[in-house]
Amino acid sequence: MAAQWLVSSPSPGAGQVDLAAVAALLEAPRSAEPGRALLDFVNGIAPVEYLSVVAYGADEPQLLEGHARRGAPRNATHDCWRRYRQGRFWRHDALVRLARRVHAEGREAAAPVVGLHLSAQDLPHAPWREQIYEPEQLSERFTLLYAGAPRQVLGLNFYRCRAQGGFAPQELERLLAVAPLLRQAHRLALGAAERGDDLAARVARAAE
Repeated sequence: MAAQWLVSSPSPGAGQVDLAAVAALLEAPRSAEPGRALLDFVNGIAPVEYLSVVAYGADEPQLLEGHARRGAPRNATHDCWRRYRQGRFWRHDALVRLARRVHAEGREAAAPVVGLHLSAQDLPHAPWREQIYEPEQLSERFTLLYAGAPRQVLGLNFYRCRAQGGFAPQELERLLAVAPLLRQAHRLALGAAERGDDLAARVARAAE
C-alpha cells in the first residue's frame, strides 16, 4: 500500500550519517547537475538505483535531471521518462495530483516536505507497471515533494530495483529524517542558477 508523510524538520532518525555522504551533499550547490550529488548522498543512507528530479505544475510534469547510481550498468531514467510521457501515465500518478494541489495552493517554500512511498504492485495502472517498472526491474519509488518557491513544486524521485530489495522501515525512517536537508541542499543549488542556468535550460538539457 502506498504511504505518505509530512516532514517539517530533521529528526534524530537520521542516526549516524556517513561523512562521504555529507561531502557529496555539500557539492550540490556547486554542481550544474545537483541531482547527482543528492543521489550520492542518499546512497550513503539507503541504496537506490535511480533519481529523477521533476518539476510539477498546472501542466504536464517536466524532467529536470535523471541519474543512475555510480557504477550502474546504464542510466534508464530518460528512457523511462519518455515512456512515462508517451503513455501519459502521469494522468494516473497520485504524486502528480498531489503536486497540483500544492501548486494551486501556492504554498510557501517553508511548507513541510511530503514523503511518498509507492511499490510497483501499488501502481493503479497496469500498462504503467508493464512498460516501465517490469522491463527495468524497478520495485519501488520513494519521493520527496516540496515547494521550491511560490507556484513551483519539485519532486525528488528515488527508485529501487528488485536486486536491492524493498525499503526496510528503518531505511524509510532515515530518508524522511534527512528530507529537510535534501530540500535545503537542492534549494541552494537552484538558487545558484542565478548564474543563468534557468528552469527552461535544465529541462532542455534533460531532454538531450
